[in-house]
Amino acid sequence: MNQSIKASAPGRPNLIGEHIDYAGGVVLPFAISQRTSVQISQRNDNQIILTSKQSQSAVATSTSELAEFTGPTWARYPLGVIDVIAKSGFTFPGLDIEIDGKVAQGAGLSSSAALEIGRAHV
Repeated sequence: MNQSIKASAPGRPNLIGEHIDYAGGVVLPFAISQRTSVQISQRNDNQIILTSKQSQSAVATSTSELAEFTGPTWARYPLGVIDVIAKSGFTFPGLDIEIDGKVAQGAGLSSSAALEIGRAHV
């Protein structure tokens, strides 16, 4: 029986210092109550199937095609995390990934970071 793992991460606005943290600048972020949750289950093949409660269609790729993925932008974030971890030597089985993003997209609340951290945390 395959186990399922679930993790989540909060959205976060910056009180000061928007877009300077990755350049070594000073920022003052704070977490908000809206979170992005990621639930992952192992598959018995090399397929990665992503679904999102905020999207009507699933996205499918294989573990061997992560670097070449050009599908929907929202799916690139969790697949990019998997690709980076795989390049460090970790081998991934096939995965079913279900995303539920409660952090507003495009509102400066780091919804993509919440998705990436939620995925990496699992």
